[in-house]
Amino acid sequence: MKSMIGAGAACAAMALAGAASAETTYMVDVDMAGWVADAGYGSDLNSSVTVTLPAVEGFAGVFSVTAIEFVDLEFFTDSGAWLNELVLSVNDGPAGAFWDYQPSATEDGGTFGPASGFFDETIGGPFDVETGSLFVTAYTTWTPGVLNIASGTLRISYVPAPGALALLGLAGLAGSRRRRA
Repeated sequence: MKSMIGAGAACAAMALAGAASAETTYMVDVDMAGWVADAGYGSDLNSSVTVTLPAVEGFAGVFSVTAIEFVDLEFFTDSGAWLNELVLSVNDGPAGAFWDYQPSATEDGGTFGPASGFFDETIGGPFDVETGSLFVTAYTTWTPGVLNIASGTLRISYVPAPGALALLGLAGLAGSRRRRA
């Protein structure tokens, strides 16, 4: 009987976790207006920012980045760079999991955008955020050359990681069982 109750509690916790993660998506925006990409990943010549993910009430675990959208992105080249050399990068810290995207395929200089769209999963992809913060940067795949971002916002969507929610659900069920006993 106890094992059936334990199995039922585990199934209920998984169902609660799935429902919570499917219903609640959080977003954080990063304004990239005025950013510069002037070198490879990690260079001080590139614009970057560290974004601490806002706390979610009742949750202190791992988050999963599920989608990244660029909104009204416009950039232009300088010093011989090509449009396809710009990479937008969102990372779990400077050396963690990542999701990169090259918004243009144009092998020539000029201006891109304004345009909006979503990162695809060509370079990296959805990942778990272990550090609680994201390192967001723009960099070039080839130097010399400068890419200047005139306008644009990155909208990063994230959810509490399903495994962490399942543990939270199990803890809640265990606590409610003790109170009833």
